[in-house]
Amino acid sequence: MRWVDVRDCMPDPEDRVLVAMHVQAVKPVVAVGQFRKDYWIIDECSRPVRLNEVQYWAPIPMIPRDRKSEGRGK
Repeated sequence: MRWVDVRDCMPDPEDRVLVAMHVQAVKPVVAVGQFRKDYWIIDECSRPVRLNEVQYWAPIPMIPRDRKSEGRGK
């Protein structure tokens, strides 16, 4: 996973990504959200998030498809 500065690139609209942002908080918040061209929809926020509130985004890592080996120490 690699964090991307929003000044360099934005994700495709509607893709769910991780975001690092300041939303009325002293420390950065990491959450999941979607870019909608004019604003962000963030799972943890009850309002549309302005573009200038999100500083970084990152693709969500894929979950392994083969889950049979889970719990077996493999």
